[in-house]
Amino acid sequence: LLMNLTEGEAMIRIMNAMGFRFMALGNHDFDYGPERTRELQEMARFPMRGANVIDEETGGPVLGEPTMVVEAGGLRVGLLALGYHNTDLTASSDNTEGLRFTSGIEAARKHVPELREKADLVVVVSHQGTAVDELLAGEVQGIDLIIGGHSHDWEAGDGRYPVYQALSDGTTLGEAVVTVREGQLAEIRSQLHVLWNDLHPPDGKMTALIEEL
Repeated sequence: LLMNLTEGEAMIRIMNAMGFRFMALGNHDFDYGPERTRELQEMARFPMRGANVIDEETGGPVLGEPTMVVEAGGLRVGLLALGYHNTDLTASSDNTEGLRFTSGIEAARKHVPELREKADLVVVVSHQGTAVDELLAGEVQGIDLIIGGHSHDWEAGDGRYPVYQALSDGTTLGEAVVTVREGQLAEIRSQLHVLWNDLHPPDGKMTALIEEL
């Protein structure tokens, strides 16, 4: 209700306070129309992107460059955002006017090689669902890790590919520990932390922000 009343502003303010670094656009990120999504990006202190979400006016990815390189643990980590390819089939046509939703796999074929030249690790942040993410991992070489969403899975994939999710609605926090030895990916260990209220006391600043909203 709070998100609908503020047309997304409350969520962006909370994400800003939590220190989000990067986000892939999902099917509900256009619920208030593309112009409102652009306004929310102006409020956000992190990029909201989708390499396969095309602005028909510019011909490029909506909201700008869909990749980003960050430093973590002394490594350059390349991030690529892929949005939900069927958003225009599941949302009101008014909400997606001027946008075209294309194959994330094809977008990855273009961007992953470019990221590999800039980064030590390539992580895809995806809102395509586990089934598509597994296809992506199998068909596009050079991806080290896929952090997925949309299908709300507890344990994504069957173990053949590095595809991970963390359910939905803030019920769990996903943690992936990546080990690199001599410049090569050696191991990925992941776990989900269930966010039981009685085990995680409220953060004072966040509580105050929520009360303000």
